[in-house]
Amino acid sequence: MQKTLFQQHVIQADETTLKVINEEKAKCYMWLYCTSSDAPTQNDIPNIVLYDYQSGRAGQCAVDYLDGYTGYLLVDGYVSYEKTAETLAGCWAHVSRKFKEAEIAPPKGKKG
Repeated sequence: MQKTLFQQHVIQADETTLKVINEEKAKCYMWLYCTSSDAPTQNDIPNIVLYDYQSGRAGQCAVDYLDGYTGYLLVDGYVSYEKTAETLAGCWAHVSRKFKEAEIAPPKGKKG
């Protein structure tokens, strides 16, 4: 499945914390890599989600997993992805969330 994933022009990536019972660390990470078509009627791009369990959040985790991929990597701006060789693309959902947070909670005495 990873070979098929690497044939796609764009891969989305993210990581999330995970509690594991028999680990020394309090937090481990599940790194997720996925791709799919933008429209549900298109069948030329398979819907793939691959999980990569790691004990840490270091950029080397993504570097190792994505070794050999040469397309675009859509990410949330986490600095570790900058260590990869892929062309990075930003996630607009993460960008718009920061604008909404700024609108809701401006510093005291400030507007805008």
